[in-house]
Amino acid sequence: FLSHCTDLTDEDIATLARAGASVVHNPTAIAAVRGFCPVIRLLEAGVNVCVASDGTAPDRSTDMFRHMVQAMRYAQRAARDERLLPPGKALEMVTRDAARA
Repeated sequence: FLSHCTDLTDEDIATLARAGASVVHNPTAIAAVRGFCPVIRLLEAGVNVCVASDGTAPDRSTDMFRHMVQAMRYAQRAARDERLLPPGKALEMVTRDAARA
């Protein structure tokens, strides 16, 4: 698995999908402020994406509900579509998809 994966190109996403890699998205990390993880594009390409936390960092939280909501909002705001990344999928990303990664 690879963490953060911000500012990926189409070729990067295709390579991740081909390789069967998983992406660990951390929407509250500083990497999410400096770049954008294209979660929806990754999912559409068949890449396993899970949501995680940099909870051990002094300015981070281990509240996974906070991270799920943040992941939803980032994806929805970027696409200007509130239907994307619904709560059920966000929950899968911190449970089933994380276990698969």
